Amino acid sequence: MKTSLGLVGLPERTVEHDFVVLTKYQEFTAEILRLALLGITAIGYIITKTIIGDGSCRTHVLPACSKMWMMGAMTLFGVASLAALAHRYFSTDSMTENIDYLRRANRRSKEADMDSSEMDPVDKAKMDAAEHRRDRLFERSNWAVRISAAALGFGACAIAIAFATLK
Repeated sequence: MKTSLGLVGLPERTVEHDFVVLTKYQEFTAEILRLALLGITAIGYIITKTIIGDGSCRTHVLPACSKMWMMGAMTLFGVASLAALAHRYFSTDSMTENIDYLRRANRRSKEADMDSSEMDPVDKAKMDAAEHRRDRLFERSNWAVRISAAALGFGACAIAIAFATLK
């Protein structure tokens, strides 16, 4: 009888380093998220001070060029925030799949000393599926962190240009 997957331990020193790396990447994307939200707040503050300023609404104050760059910066900061949150989701989910894969592999090695051709086909299929899902989630996580960093950088450039075009 198969051991329940939840009762299968992980080999020592297999995931500790993975979790350290995961934590560092998630701290990085948390900082990207914080900076992107700060950029959105800065744009809102500047617009509020420029338009409302002394209490009278002056919608014509912002030059069209500044409006365009601010809208672009807001969009890019939104994309950076979304991608940072997506990275956190995908990276956490990929670690769950990694643990599932490692437990299945550990159960296989503990319960039988057989080669993969003699392995239970259902368990082998589940192990292969977990490995495939893990790899796919790793790739999505990789793209999400890259997109969030790039969008934050481009958003920062757009907001700098928007502020420079203000009079």
